[in-house]
Amino acid sequence: MPGEGEGQGQGQGQGNGYNPGGFDAGQGQGQGDGNNGSGDLNFRYSEQVSMADFLKDYPQYANNKNFTKYKTVKDFMAGHESLVSYLGNSISIPNEYSSQDEWNSFYDKLGRPATAADYKFQDNLPDGLEIDDQLDKSYRDLAYQIGLNNTQAQKLRDFYNSAVEAAYLANQKEVQTRLSEIYDANVREIKQMWGGDYQAKTKIAMNTARAILSQETLDYLDATGLGNNANLVKDFYELSKRLQGDGRNIDGDYNYEGPTLESMESEAMKILRTPNWQNDPALKRRYEQLTQQRADILYKQQ
Repeated sequence: MPGEGEGQGQGQGQGNGYNPGGFDAGQGQGQGDGNNGSGDLNFRYSEQVSMADFLKDYPQYANNKNFTKYKTVKDFMAGHESLVSYLGNSISIPNEYSSQDEWNSFYDKLGRPATAADYKFQDNLPDGLEIDDQLDKSYRDLAYQIGLNNTQAQKLRDFYNSAVEAAYLANQKEVQTRLSEIYDANVREIKQMWGGDYQAKTKIAMNTARAILSQETLDYLDATGLGNNANLVKDFYELSKRLQGDGRNIDGDYNYEGPTLESMESEAMKILRTPNWQNDPALKRRYEQLTQQRADILYKQQ
């Protein structure tokens, strides 16, 4: 009806000038078309409207910090846009009802490698200690299954390696201590057996063993400490006397006078060039033997 359109147009133009929702205050008068009463209200959203004014029409949010932290409607719109963008990139945390595909998607977003073989690990282990290939594969499979990224898997691996290394070094120390005790006990027994001649006779026994046994066997005797066994040393000394009785040439295959200074120095330098030789009981003992033998020869030459 004509009168209805005109009345509503006048009503929109009155008031205190506040324009919630962006309607221009005072613009409604005379703009009704007289047909349906809505009129052409020339809608315009003002971004500069303060949030304090905007919230007058929404008192339920007037004390909500999610709204009041913005100064203007423009600021609120920018914040809302940023929130929508953030939610689009957010990670949905699976639960007990989630499918395996949902879990895989979650793990991938957290940085899990494409496959278990793609983990890149740094294993700083002492010489002589290596990770078994099958154990390595099993660990990679487990890390992938539970969704670890490379950093997380490395941290867990470092913890395991540290525990293994500590146990390994403790065992090595125990072995070295035990070998040292066996060596001291054998030396005491040899001294009791041969008295003041123990050094000379021991030297003959050791030279006999080197002349007869393979290097592999000699290394084994040194590594296990059996080479210092008093009974074994005694047997090699007795064998040297039998070989001499058979007419063996001292300067021949069985060199009872021991190696030359040059050969001992060469062997000692080879040991010194071996990485971490101090941690190898056999190499360490052999180096000490060479040092003592060299000193004995130099003493006799004085």
